[in-house]
Amino acid sequence: MMGQLLSAGRAYGTDGLDPGELLRSTNRLLVGLNTDLFATCCCARLDPETGLMRVATAGHPPPLIRGAAGDYADLRLDVGPPLGVDADYGYTDVGVPLEPGALLAFYTDGFLGGGTGRELDPDVIDTAVATSHGQLEEIGDQVVERTTGAPSTADDAALLLLRYEEPAATARRYMRRLEIPRRDLLGVERARHFLHGWLTAWSLGTVDDEAQLLLSEIVTNALVHADSDVDLRLRRYPGHLRVRSATANPHPAINVGTPGEDQAESGRGMMIVSALASAWGNSPSGRGKAVWFELPL
Repeated sequence: MMGQLLSAGRAYGTDGLDPGELLRSTNRLLVGLNTDLFATCCCARLDPETGLMRVATAGHPPPLIRGAAGDYADLRLDVGPPLGVDADYGYTDVGVPLEPGALLAFYTDGFLGGGTGRELDPDVIDTAVATSHGQLEEIGDQVVERTTGAPSTADDAALLLLRYEEPAATARRYMRRLEIPRRDLLGVERARHFLHGWLTAWSLGTVDDEAQLLLSEIVTNALVHADSDVDLRLRRYPGHLRVRSATANPHPAINVGTPGEDQAESGRGMMIVSALASAWGNSPSGRGKAVWFELPL
């Protein structure tokens, strides 16, 4: 049964669900199987480009998040019931911005010897960090050695450590973001000026005209059909430029166009994108959807 839950969670995560939605879907699945079993779960989704992590938990200890300066984040998580207990429970997630150098420790109840309500001791983490030269494997070994509770053979004992490192300097230099408010009538014009300015700064004037045309189509498409704010991102790679427009609507009526629509009033914008871009597509993006295109450099 645990294998089925892991597979389902991976599928929901791949589909772009945020942690709270992922737990709600997995919970309904387990309840519907009528096994009379339950499971605890802590789920986190991290965007490595921005350092924003969203976390939700179902009857599971929340992670410890230690900042580079040694301070610990106050998550204020709603710890919901275990999966399989209440089919209608609305699990929620919280956003946690991570600074470069942050250390995260995820662990199970079984790692502390079983039982609920217990937490990993921050002093154990601090001591391990101070004497390990920053190596995660050594930190993990020391945390295991210093944890007081003897792991129970009746429960999984697991410890997962993660250190967030900021994007490489080149990635930060060639990545830009613009927020366009919902129903902003001048949003498309501002997006074009934003794109033109950075293409000029990056000496990419040769793709400016095509990029502005395609950007206009995907931003207009998002503002008209998704009825939400638009998150616009530009990223320059060594061989291509990627422009991505994401919405916060989980069920937008984004028109991506289909063959045979060349005479229709709706859908022609995405056909222009398909014709001029070297690659394009649409995909889940957290609670919403994203449309992107690439142009060769």
